[in-house]
Order: sequence, then structure tokens, then C-alpha cells
Amino acid sequence: MKLGRGTSRRAFTLLELLVAVGIGALLVTLLLSVALAASNLWTRANGRIATAATARAVLDQLEADLQAAVFREDGNVWMSATVLTTTSNSGAWVSTNRGRAAADSLVLTEPAIADDRFGAAGTWLRFFTDAGGRNTANLRAVAYQIVRRAQSSASGAEVSYLLFRSVVSDANTFAAGYNLDPTTGGYRTANATVGNAGNVLRPPLDTVLADHVVDFGVRFFRSNATALRPLFPATPAGDWTNDELTHLVRLGGSGTSDSARPDAVEIMIRVLTDEGVRQLRNFENPPPGYTSTGTWWDIVVQHSHVYTRRVVLPQGAS
Repeated sequence: MKLGRGTSRRAFTLLELLVAVGIGALLVTLLLSVALAASNLWTRANGRIATAATARAVLDQLEADLQAAVFREDGNVWMSATVLTTTSNSGAWVSTNRGRAAADSLVLTEPAIADDRFGAAGTWLRFFTDAGGRNTANLRAVAYQIVRRAQSSASGAEVSYLLFRSVVSDANTFAAGYNLDPTTGGYRTANATVGNAGNVLRPPLDTVLADHVVDFGVRFFRSNATALRPLFPATPAGDWTNDELTHLVRLGGSGTSDSARPDAVEIMIRVLTDEGVRQLRNFENPPPGYTSTGTWWDIVVQHSHVYTRRVVLPQGAS
């Protein structure tokens, strides 16, 4: 009887141990799940904060430039926007065989600009701005465009999507003339020397405004008596379209607009999170053993944030 009771006590103690181990394992699993969820939440929040800071810097600079934009009624092109459907514009784009698919990259007809996609390389926006504050001697040509290239001139530097703000010096702007016409203007030859007129086409590395910007676009609006009407990329009837890829703002000497100037510009930029940067680099240049289940846009949409702003331009010719 004593032996039986001793055996019973040992069995009961072993059962307690098994239960305790099971509960402990459950608690560890629960704690790991909570920690993982907290880590994911922190990563997403940190990604949002970082991309928001990048976007604010870009949008603030664009707003300042656009609100000082200058137009003259002389028949020249004073502002131009082109949705780039190829990556050859700057001559500096580093190509990849696993980039964005053309068929998925041109979407200009969504009700909200945040849902649009601006071609293979975003929008190339250029115009004249008065950095000195309404002093014609300080007019400068400025251009915004995305280029996928190395982040520095150092050997082995990472290739990234860089948004450039290239500014032509006031002296070189004066020498090249105030005309952004793509066939007759003075800004048609690429040159990466800082401050050169060729910076409009080929931005120097020193003029990077932000990195990890994978899409950049604008919409132009014209005001009427009651509301803002779509101007670009839009049909004459005011409907957004994928077929209007360039808009040249050219004001005739009589004051009539051959190619209307916008009264407001809506801006969109898409910025990758750090996780998006890592995943996109693996997708575009797969390391050994890497397999992907999605597309370029699948990664970008999941691991980026979109920011927009509407800017009202100065009224009348300057």
C-alpha cells in the first residue's frame, strides 16, 4: 500500500510537470506572437514616419518653386510636363531586366492622383522659377525627374531610385534663353556639370532631392467660374486620359494661350519604406536562391506610401 501511494505521488508530480511545461510553452508562444506583432507595428510606423519626412521635404520644395513660377506672353514654353514611358530621357538610368512592367505602369485616369501610375520613370517637370523673389535677373530653369542610378560615385555604390531637383544657374539660364520648347529651346543637350543648361535633361548627382522615390507625377488644373477643370493629362472635354503625355505651357504675345497654363498643380510622390527598398533590390537583382511570387508593382504597392499636395500658382503673366 505504501509503495502504491508513493508511485501515485510520483505520477501526480510528473503530471504537474508536464502541465507546467505545456503552460510555459504556451506563454512563450504568446509572448513571441505579441513581440512579433509589436515589431511589425513598429516597423510600419517607422516606415510611415521616414517616408513622410522625405515627402514633406520634396513637397515643400516643389511648392516653393511652383509658387514662384514665372510666365511670359512671348510665345515661348515656360513650363513643361512629360510622363516618361521609357527610361532613356536622362541618359543616366541604370537598367534592370526585372523592372516595372510597361503594361502596369501607365495609369492616369483614376479619380484620385494617389492611385495613378506615371509611366516607366515618372513625370519630367521643368519650368522657370524666380528664386530671388520677382527679380527677372534671378530667373532659373528648374527640373524634377526620377533617375535609377548609383547613390554615389564610389565603386559598388547601391543603385536607387533618386528624385532630382536640378537647377540651372541664373547666368546660364539667361544664356540658354527662356524657352523650354523640346525642339527649339536651349535645354536640349544633356550636360551633368552643375548649373549647366543641360542639367534640365541630365541632372548631376549633387542635385538629388530625395532617394527611394519610385513614382512622381503631376496633374494640371485650369479654373473656370465655379471649379477647377482637368487640363493635363486630360482630353479637351476635361476627362483624365492615358493619351496626353506632354503639356507645353506657351503663352502667345496677344495674351491668348496656345497651350494653356495651369492655375493649380496637384503633385504625387510614392516613397519606398526601408523594407520596400530591401525587397525591391532583391527582386531587381536576385541573390542566389532568391524566388519571387509577385511583380515589381506588388512589392512597391505593399511597401511604399503615397503623398499628395495641391499648389495654386501665381495668377497672370509675371
